[in-house]
Amino acid sequence: MNAEGGAGGGGTNIQLQFEEMITIANKLQTICDLYAEGVQPEIKKLTDTHFYKAGQAMKTIKSYPEILGKTMELFDNYSMAAQIVNYAMEKMYETDKELQKLYTIQK
Repeated sequence: MNAEGGAGGGGTNIQLQFEEMITIANKLQTICDLYAEGVQPEIKKLTDTHFYKAGQAMKTIKSYPEILGKTMELFDNYSMAAQIVNYAMEKMYETDKELQKLYTIQK
């Protein structure tokens, strides 16, 4: 994949190999799996725990659900990034197939 930098792009070329995109997609998927299988269940446990009933830290404890919710927003961001990378790979593959057909026809 080769993209020309334009408005706000700094005017530099970006070259990305398909294999690099696969690596990126796999790493993003690993992060998503980590959140889904590890972080999310633990956050649920923390928000459902009512171990602290009163005291000076009560204000902080009450903010846990919001803080933990923000942590899960990271999962949403990684998931969206993975979808974008997978979409780009799919489009690259489709374009390559079309170009291959055109090349074969011209031969």
